[in-house]
Amino acid sequence: MKTTCTRVITSCIPARMSMGALAFMGFVMMTSVRINLSVAIVAMVRQNSSSVMKGRVECQQGEVTCV
Repeated sequence: MKTTCTRVITSCIPARMSMGALAFMGFVMMTSVRINLSVAIVAMVRQNSSSVMKGRVECQQGEVTCV
């Protein structure tokens, strides 16, 4: 008994197309994880003292300097 495309949709989609769609979705997921990881690493990096002291006035050896 032969199944028709109206009864079983999976027999209408070739294996090459389904593998292409799965590979494309895999690359999309891999790229999004890479981008999100890059953003998370930048957000978690501890700030150095020059960026923390930006806009403050501090005294060093008797003179006032803006950092």
